[in-house]
Amino acid sequence: MAKQVSTLKVTGKLGDIVGTKGPKGDIIARTYQPNVKNPQTSGQITQRTKFLAGTGLAGGIKYFPGFEKYAKGLRISARNAFTKQVLRDGSITVVKSGDEYQSTIDWGAVAISKGTAQPPLFSAPSFEEEAEVKVSWTPEGNNTDIVQVLVYQPDTNVGVYSAPTSMGAGSLSVDVPARWSGMDVHVYGFCLRETESGQAVNYSSYWDAGNVEAMAEVKRLAGAMDPSVSTYIGHGSIA
Repeated sequence: MAKQVSTLKVTGKLGDIVGTKGPKGDIIARTYQPNVKNPQTSGQITQRTKFLAGTGLAGGIKYFPGFEKYAKGLRISARNAFTKQVLRDGSITVVKSGDEYQSTIDWGAVAISKGTAQPPLFSAPSFEEEAEVKVSWTPEGNNTDIVQVLVYQPDTNVGVYSAPTSMGAGSLSVDVPARWSGMDVHVYGFCLRETESGQAVNYSSYWDAGNVEAMAEVKRLAGAMDPSVSTYIGHGSIA
C-alpha cells in the first residue's frame, strides 16, 4: 500500500487501482484484489460467538455481588467484570457444527458473586411445588449473615433473586414466572456478611437444572465486597 502521488486524486476503483481516503485526508492507493477471502475467520467467529454468549448471560443475571471491588480496580462496571471472568475462566466454549458455531455454558463453573464470607452448606433445591423453588442450608458463620438465591432461566435469559434471608432461617423459597412451567433453570446461592467496610460476599454456590412455574420480586444488596471461591452443589428437577 502507498500514497497516491498522481495529480488526479481519486477514490474508488480506477482500472487495477483502488483509491481510499486515509485518516488525515490523504488518498491511499492499492492494487485491486478481485479474490479477497472472507475476513471472518473461524477464530474470529468463535470469539464473537463466545463474547455474545458472555454478554447475554450478564444481561440476564444483572446483579453481581462482590464484583464491584474487582471492577473498580479495572475502571469497568461490575457487569463487565463478570463478563470478563466468564470469557476467561472456561465457563463458555464454542463448537463448530457444519456451518454453525454454537456456544455451551458450563453452569457449574459460572460464579455470579465473589467474596470472603463463609457460605452455608446448601442442599439441592426442591422443585416439588408449582411456581416455587425451595432452597435449604446448614447455617455457617453468624446467624445474622444474609443468604440470597438466584434462579436463572437461560431460554428467556431472565434471573430471579430471592428476598434477602437471615442465615439462621435455614431455608427460603423463590417464586418464578408462570411462563417458566416445564423450562429448565439454574440455581445459585450465596451469602453476605457485614464487615467494617461494608459487606463481604462469598463466591456463589451452584445447583443445576429444575422445572419451575412463577416469579418473586428481585431483591438486591450492595456494598464493599471481597473475593473467595465458588462451590458446585448439584442438580435436580421438578416432579
